[in-house]
Amino acid sequence: MNLFLNYVILIIAVGLAGLYFYNMLINMIRTNQVKKELINNCAAVEGTVSKLITKKKKTYVKVRFTSPTNGMLFEMFYEYFTDDWKERAKVGDKITIIYPEVSKVKKVTAFPTFLEGDKIKMPIGAFVTDLMLLLFSAYVVYSLTYNMIQKNAFVKDVPVTEVTSGIMLILYLVMHFLLLTYVFDRLNNAPTQENQNYLQLYGIQTNAEVTTFKFVGQKNSKGYKESQMEIEYFNGVGEKIKAKCASYYYSETQEQFVCILYDPKNNKNVVYIKQPEKGKKNKK
Repeated sequence: MNLFLNYVILIIAVGLAGLYFYNMLINMIRTNQVKKELINNCAAVEGTVSKLITKKKKTYVKVRFTSPTNGMLFEMFYEYFTDDWKERAKVGDKITIIYPEVSKVKKVTAFPTFLEGDKIKMPIGAFVTDLMLLLFSAYVVYSLTYNMIQKNAFVKDVPVTEVTSGIMLILYLVMHFLLLTYVFDRLNNAPTQENQNYLQLYGIQTNAEVTTFKFVGQKNSKGYKESQMEIEYFNGVGEKIKAKCASYYYSETQEQFVCILYDPKNNKNVVYIKQPEKGKKNKK
């Protein structure tokens, strides 16, 4: 029985390593595709520099723009080295935001935005995380294989706890459980900030009813916890959609009906909007 369990544990570890490798590979391919799209056939919207903040070697740029899809006013933030930004634009100057054209894409899993004149350099934060997951899973496979060889557990009925301690097995299970959630989200959705930018530019505005909510996590600077909401709304073709979203702003109002932007490609992908008005700035 122990011989069988040792093989099962090793096979699961190898399978998870394969999943993490697939996750990194498929997202590298997606990133390259988006980069090519941005270089050869990007979309664009004109914005206005609304604020510049310079701190030591960094300059933070706030750009205000009107969404070409829902006609609402939003802001995006960009960070530069001060020497790179220089006098590129001042407050009040017009500047163009470029972003991926997604009309032919079935699902948006990456949505970086740039200011016109930027070098198209894809964010590497998510790639670094994917690489760390792969290295972690590879180490687990190596550790298990090495211990099984040392204990001759490939041919003998050696207890599982002699190959790997019970504490380590529990630790591996807990970590993999958390990491799998990240991987599935990574494979199916764009990173949070990129997804928000995508919905600002392509999202459709509508009203939704909050059916239930709960407070989670730590309090923000105003003393409110984030609200995780379950909502219902009707999309553009009259279908009733049930979805989930989260917001600190909702914790302040706790209204029955809220305004959202939803993804026309994936109606369950929604974001809550605070006080939406045409020509007024909206926050999420």
